[in-house]
Amino acid sequence: MVQVYDLIFYEILKIDPASPVLNGDLFHDLIFGVLIPSVFLILFFEEFTRRVFNGKMRHLITVCGMGVLIAYGWYGVIVSMTSILFPLLLGLYLIFFFYRSIVGKKGSEAMIKGAEFLGKKSFEKILKSVKWNDEMKYEIVNNLRALKDLYVEERDLRKAYAEATSDVDRRLFHDDIVRVLNEEREVEEYLGAVIHKFGEKAKKFIKSELDDMQNNATQKERDAIKRIRMNLRIN
Repeated sequence: MVQVYDLIFYEILKIDPASPVLNGDLFHDLIFGVLIPSVFLILFFEEFTRRVFNGKMRHLITVCGMGVLIAYGWYGVIVSMTSILFPLLLGLYLIFFFYRSIVGKKGSEAMIKGAEFLGKKSFEKILKSVKWNDEMKYEIVNNLRALKDLYVEERDLRKAYAEATSDVDRRLFHDDIVRVLNEEREVEEYLGAVIHKFGEKAKKFIKSELDDMQNNATQKERDAIKRIRMNLRIN
């Protein structure tokens, strides 16, 4: 039994014998030396392949990634860090969970509307002393481009969500969609506050910039620009 233990943890996984994660109890060490680190690494590789390769070949890449970590001895280093990282990440997850439960997607409609109202008021307050100049135009252009990219990203995420084959992937895509929607709302509120302050001057400038963005744009980007015009009421 001792030889099997040494083979698994010291020779194959290359975990430092002095690591605080291992205490010599097989059941304990299988959980904290194999199960928990493997779960974190699998989640990391799944997220990596979803973002970089759009979820294609994620299982193959995960297996290859785990093999590389073990072969080069990096797995043992990661395991030695989990005694600190696991409680920390668990605590952060609990904070995030309670935050999402209170003010996230499960928040009341009144809270959401109140946040939108405060957001608009905040932008109006920030823009109160801002003048119409080149710096203001630069900010508008950056926000228009950001909003276009967010609309394209939202479209891709919704498509990926519809094509997802597992609940884990759907959950991940759903969280990304919620994030993108929040970012979209913030940019839309900013541009709305700009139009409210500068009126037709801002509308004409935005229209001109959207016309320029339309040139050489892909079909996805054209759809996003059309949506910007509609949401900002730019004819």
